[in-house]
Amino acid sequence: MAYITVNFVSEALMRTVTANVILPVDKIPLPGMPKPSYRDFPTLYLLHGVFGNHIDWICGTRVQRWAE
Repeated sequence: MAYITVNFVSEALMRTVTANVILPVDKIPLPGMPKPSYRDFPTLYLLHGVFGNHIDWICGTRVQRWAE
């Protein structure tokens, strides 16, 4: 599993926003393993709400285990 943090400027929010990406291990090319398919990934967007932050879903749930 890969855990990626991305910071980007949101034109809609007019500020810098942080997004976390959890990429399951079967989507990462590893030496000695068959080449993964590069089709579109099924995607789940988890929004933290007004009073949360970008870490809430990582620390408060088992989302990393689900991605494995």
